[in-house]
Amino acid sequence: MEYLKIDAGVPGFTTIFSSVTRPVEVDIIFVHGAYGSPITSFASDSTAQNLEDDEREFWPGDGLPEKLESLGVFPRILTYGWPANAWLDSDESVSKLVEVFARDIYKERSATPERPLVFIGHGLGGLLIQETINNMVRPDHQNGRLKFCVKACFFFAVPCQGLDHPINFAPLLARMACVLQNINPVGQYARILVSELEPRNKPLLDLSRKFAVTQRKHSISVLSFAESVKTQGHFVVPEKSAFYATDPQNYYLLNADYRNIAALPRAENNLEIVLEHICGNIRKCL
Repeated sequence: MEYLKIDAGVPGFTTIFSSVTRPVEVDIIFVHGAYGSPITSFASDSTAQNLEDDEREFWPGDGLPEKLESLGVFPRILTYGWPANAWLDSDESVSKLVEVFARDIYKERSATPERPLVFIGHGLGGLLIQETINNMVRPDHQNGRLKFCVKACFFFAVPCQGLDHPINFAPLLARMACVLQNINPVGQYARILVSELEPRNKPLLDLSRKFAVTQRKHSISVLSFAESVKTQGHFVVPEKSAFYATDPQNYYLLNADYRNIAALPRAENNLEIVLEHICGNIRKCL
């Protein structure tokens, strides 16, 4: 397929694929995490900044559409760019980020508000998805009708229970802590407490517990993937944290570290595993 030229840091939604052989029947939204972007988080060549490199493997636009259409599922696939790092230079709270994300979803889907919706998130992007869905199902939420459309979520190394060795990943954790704790990070980077993402810290547990309730109440299918390759001698998101809010039968270990777990280069055989489970789950949900 011919790709749009997309800057890695583009904000908001970009449609990377839309079925033309049959009417679109599901929207799939990819949300990157900290230190990622709409492209680099999900492409095998993390150094490239657009989709024009012939050597790049970008599975949201390559393998996923073909696999879904072969199963009789005709999708529109979008990426969502958001300031996963920029909050160090702003005073935006997590509630503001969630509000903007929900509003952008509503606007993007205004012509087809009842179309089934699927989320795919990496790291902090998964937490943004969880909190946004929690807010969508609130009776007083202005975009509440979206709650009937969320069919499935797929999470790559999402720290539902924090991390086993947060001190080893202080720069990443500082950024996550700024968002989760609703604090103004300007000028405070060096003073952010790494303990905010200690194992089983309260904000993360509360978020995941609320999402687990929402998941069950609204029959949202959830599938999680965890890293099995260490970074600097440790797992960034340990298995027990990545699988916290997931049914025991709906999680898988991938042969990748945290930064590459959602990139899925074909050489690692992760792509076939992920496509098989994601596409099969989406088909069942529709």
